[in-house]
Amino acid sequence: MSIIAIQCPKTGQTISTGIEADTATFETMPFANHTVECWACGGWHSWSRRWATLIDNDTPEAKRAGVPVPRSPVIA
Repeated sequence: MSIIAIQCPKTGQTISTGIEADTATFETMPFANHTVECWACGGWHSWSRRWATLIDNDTPEAKRAGVPVPRSPVIA
């Protein structure tokens, strides 16, 4: 499983959305808007799949993005 991450528009940091998904689930998510509280700047950011990316849980990048994330997948 991977985490869905976005880039904070204020700091440029990669942040976790708190959603864990596999590639197939991510690719079938609608382009709906979601919000996430940003640990990097303290604000709230709106995001959609168009601007998000998947990051493997076991990478250093995932650790910087704010992992751990919930262990149960969220289905959008």
